[in-house]
Amino acid sequence: MTQTDIKNAKIAKAAFLYYTKGKTQQEIARELGITRVAVSRILTDARTQGIVEINVHYPWTSKELEKKLIKNFGLEDAKVLYTATTDPDEIISELGIVAAKYFKTIIKNKQIIGISWGRALREMINSIKELSRPKTTIVQLIGASGTESVLTDGPKLAQHFSEKLNCSAKYMHSPLIVENETIKTSLIQDRMVSSTIELACKADLAFVGIGATEKEIYSLLKTGYVSENEFKTLKKAGVVGDICAQHFDINGNVLDIALNKRTIGINLEQLSKIKTVIGIAGDPRKSKAILGALRGGYIDVLITDFHVAKNVLKMCK
Repeated sequence: MTQTDIKNAKIAKAAFLYYTKGKTQQEIARELGITRVAVSRILTDARTQGIVEINVHYPWTSKELEKKLIKNFGLEDAKVLYTATTDPDEIISELGIVAAKYFKTIIKNKQIIGISWGRALREMINSIKELSRPKTTIVQLIGASGTESVLTDGPKLAQHFSEKLNCSAKYMHSPLIVENETIKTSLIQDRMVSSTIELACKADLAFVGIGATEKEIYSLLKTGYVSENEFKTLKKAGVVGDICAQHFDINGNVLDIALNKRTIGINLEQLSKIKTVIGIAGDPRKSKAILGALRGGYIDVLITDFHVAKNVLKMCK
């Protein structure tokens, strides 16, 4: 046995006594025949050398609310972030951590993973530790915003996602929304666009955001795809939210509106045929949109915060 092995064995023993057996540093010092100061130094070494790894169960999730959501909406699974904050930025950041942990439990190699766009998805990808899944393919589910400053845009997320997994990505070389149905018909016949949509439909997993038509957080209004007048028309039509830019009402009905007919990408009928669709969205202002998504059966797994979960369960009574 080398001197390094002898040293590390002593460090491991001290760490075991402290972290597993719950002994004080003074008790460990007496047992090992060293000073308490030396024990403190050894415990520090145990962490820096990776002999001790601290696993903190944060953020916390509510098992009770998860069970209620699963039962009420027939979900495969649910993750409900419990947080004391109502700050939207903090909620989204913590949701990203929860989603990244969930992703780690379901990711396999040689999968096709679809992704839309949005802040929650960006935070999830940011929170994922690099995994080598070279046979996996990331595919955009919908077109891009066309605004370079939008960090939550589809191409950026798909690229970042693929870099985290050391795998390839298939991009949707198209704007998300075009001027009219004629342009859409022409674009989706383009070989590059049609092949991406075809691959998206074959996804094993799909990660989607859930948008809400609340003025201050409605992404299509903020990115300029929807004008103020169009926004008012949507509200009158009963739109509460969207997934992949397909808009629906609070009962989950996809509405027969012009905007839905001008989007490029996978539609909700195609999305529903994907084996597992994971919706990630938080913020109480999205409660109606998330309820509509659940009633429509567009997602199989919901990752949200407890403010939303309580609102949704209350509204569905």
